[in-house]
Amino acid sequence: MKRNLLLLVCAALICLLLAGCPNKEEVLIVRQRAERYWNYLYRGETRSAYNMLDKKSQGFLSYPDYARKVGFGPTNLPEVADYWEAYYPNTQIEVKNVSVQRKQAIVSLTLIIPDPTWFPDEAYAEAKRLGLEGHEYALFMIRAQTEALKKGEIPLVRIQENTQLVKEDAEWRVVFKGEE
Repeated sequence: MKRNLLLLVCAALICLLLAGCPNKEEVLIVRQRAERYWNYLYRGETRSAYNMLDKKSQGFLSYPDYARKVGFGPTNLPEVADYWEAYYPNTQIEVKNVSVQRKQAIVSLTLIIPDPTWFPDEAYAEAKRLGLEGHEYALFMIRAQTEALKKGEIPLVRIQENTQLVKEDAEWRVVFKGEE
């Protein structure tokens, strides 16, 4: 009798432990969602990336504000589209680890991107010489950056990133963490 009870308790413990462990399919889904989110960002598809955010993130961050934080804002300028077309081939996403705990997940990534602090010095000098300001200056600098991306002149940097996701309505969504 004691032996049967002990076996029953062990079986119940194993079931509880397995219930808390994510299955491989769930881990794969979380991984794919995180990769898709970063791919959207690196293609300049800010609306698609925003639509992947959880309800809480969307509640405190409007789409225009989000688009300004992660890109050039909500715009359809051809110069911006050209920039993202040149930017994306210079990026890589390496998933290092996926941790899923019930309705929360963290995907540890290494993001390889063009150095966001690098700008061609000659572009600054040329913009100054031409007396460009405001919108014209911004477009000139975007074009200069785009050309540097196309030529592979911008050094790449590696950034370690943890992307948090939560499960809402049976779908994994990204938790936005910006500068607080």
